[in-house]
Order: sequence, then C-alpha cells, then structure tokens
Amino acid sequence: RFDPQTNRLSVFLEGGAGVADESIHLSNPDNISLDTKRNLLVIQEDIVGRSHGRMPAHAQDRTINEIYVLDLSKDNPTLDDLQRLVVAPRGAETTGSVWTPDFSTLFFNVQHPSPANESPYKKPCTVALTGFGK
Repeated sequence: RFDPQTNRLSVFLEGGAGVADESIHLSNPDNISLDTKRNLLVIQEDIVGRSHGRMPAHAQDRTINEIYVLDLSKDNPTLDDLQRLVVAPRGAETTGSVWTPDFSTLFFNVQHPSPANESPYKKPCTVALTGFGK
C-alpha cells in the first residue's frame, strides 16, 4: 500500500518468491483488476506448471493458471484470504480481466491452451463470467 502522506510503500499481500512456505507462493501474477462496487481485487496468476500444493492432487497435471479474488476490506490479508474463482484449462493462461461498468460480469481471455485438451478446452476464447450480485 502506498501512503501519500509519508510517501512510503508497504507490502499488502506477501506471496512471491522467497517466502518460507511454498504452499502460499504466488508464482507469477499476470494481471489485476478492481471491483470497486464490492471492494474486491482480482488476481490472475500464471503458476507456470506448478500449483505449489494449492491444487488438489487430481488436478495437479491439468492446471497452470488460476484467478483469485481478495476482499480488500481486510486490514492484513494473507494468501489464505484469497478465494479461487477460476481454474484455467491445461496449458492456458488467463489475461486481461476487465469488469463491466456495473460489475456484474468479469471478462477475461484464455490464451494458448494445450491442443491435447478435450473440446472446447483446447481453443483460446474470451470468457464472460456472470452472476455477480448487486
């Protein structure tokens, strides 16, 4: 967080390389977007082929990207406060999340999924995730 009065920057959510517990390691956050209506931060993470123990064993070989939501009203959030919103198909990366003006729909792109995936999970697309409450 940046405090304009003191001109200081502090860590809001720690989870990058070098944390002691790899199970809370965010590998490579690719994009963030903000839902100002509900005060939520959306984090698109490319986990580069490793989930660092966060994915169930049966899904370890099928996912490399997740989208999380964080409630920004928490004073001192930890990675345990992240809520998984999306798990991308194997080989895919999610990018470019953007909200509609009323924050009822989140759009994001799914790019370069593995051609070995079953249809329709082997084609790139833009997803409209709907149903967010008012």
